[in-house]
Amino acid sequence: MYQYEHSCGEPVERADGICPNCQQLVTPENIHEAGARPPADLQSFLDPFDADGFIKHHRCSACWGILVKRMKRDDQGKRRYRCECEVCGWHTPGYVSATYVQRRFESNRAEAAAAKHALRDAIPWMKSKKTEEQILAELYQ
Repeated sequence: MYQYEHSCGEPVERADGICPNCQQLVTPENIHEAGARPPADLQSFLDPFDADGFIKHHRCSACWGILVKRMKRDDQGKRRYRCECEVCGWHTPGYVSATYVQRRFESNRAEAAAAKHALRDAIPWMKSKKTEEQILAELYQ
């Protein structure tokens, strides 16, 4: 009796090794207990093109990762295309817009540049043109 299922749906015995179905690495992050079901509110579509449009404009709310489309059959045997995070799998807690993620990345870059500028006086080696190796050599002399 298999204890776990890989994120592709293949039953597996352990949380390590290679999935015989999709040939991906089996890790504790991409398996779940056998019989466990993904959350019902996970975004799914009957039309694959609708799923593609959703994927183009949305990202995972947990890690801001790219969404992928997975085809599963529902209880009536119809194909349903589920949008889930490439990293989180069906554990995707929700979605944010791709423009929101882009704005946050730009804002974070600006904050990092401002922090670097503000810290130049506090951290002397930030002004120097020395390489990392030269700085470490001076510190450990």
